[in-house]
Amino acid sequence: QIVDEEHEMWDDIIFPNTLWEYNDSVSSDKKLRDFYEKINFLLGHFNLKDALKGVYFYMQSKDINFHHENPDVLAGEAIVLTKVSKECADKGLFNDALSLLDMAHDLRLKALGATHPVVIGTLNNKALVYWRMNNMKQASKCAYDALRMMGQSTELSTKSEIAKQYLRIGYLLNKWGHTADGIKVMELATMSFENLLPKEETNWYNSIVKLSRACNDAKAYEDAMCICCEAIDYFHIQQFGPLSATNRTIYEI
Repeated sequence: QIVDEEHEMWDDIIFPNTLWEYNDSVSSDKKLRDFYEKINFLLGHFNLKDALKGVYFYMQSKDINFHHENPDVLAGEAIVLTKVSKECADKGLFNDALSLLDMAHDLRLKALGATHPVVIGTLNNKALVYWRMNNMKQASKCAYDALRMMGQSTELSTKSEIAKQYLRIGYLLNKWGHTADGIKVMELATMSFENLLPKEETNWYNSIVKLSRACNDAKAYEDAMCICCEAIDYFHIQQFGPLSATNRTIYEI
């Protein structure tokens, strides 16, 4: 189950289209465009270990604009590094994956600030890499670091993404044995999505399902059932109108 969640977490920071404006300034920036093309060429024509030598060379080169002041360009550079990091993690090159994520994180810090959801998502991905390395101490530390940064987030324009990151963090903490904390964080995510209804129905329902499963796994069966009933109530009201003696839910019937 954590594998599916892992793919979603990588996508959060590789395809953050809802988190920042990817406008013409990126595609029109020659150095960034050249960087894309060079990295794609390396990955397409060499084995990954040899390609990484080229990636590191370009990253250290003064010709590559890694400290461009344009936030969109910085974010674009970070996406390139994240894609390579994911491929490294998939191939078991975990130290390289972590190094590239650190570089991507530094770029995002400069572009977006420490408490932006996509920056926090990068910490979640570091947690995933450490988990693959069976380093649960560092994996948990990254997850808790991400949680601490979430508490400082003031990105009001990205409430949905903030709730999504809470759900990610809670899910990981629960899976890694921090059950009480994981459930609390997932509850926070669920309440956050609930405040965005009906716009966030799918995300809210996904949160409900994960939270109820976590409670069930923790043998909090009544809590799990009550959470499921909340979802049934909501969708019943959406479809059939307010609950009443003559308009009962399926579980009441």
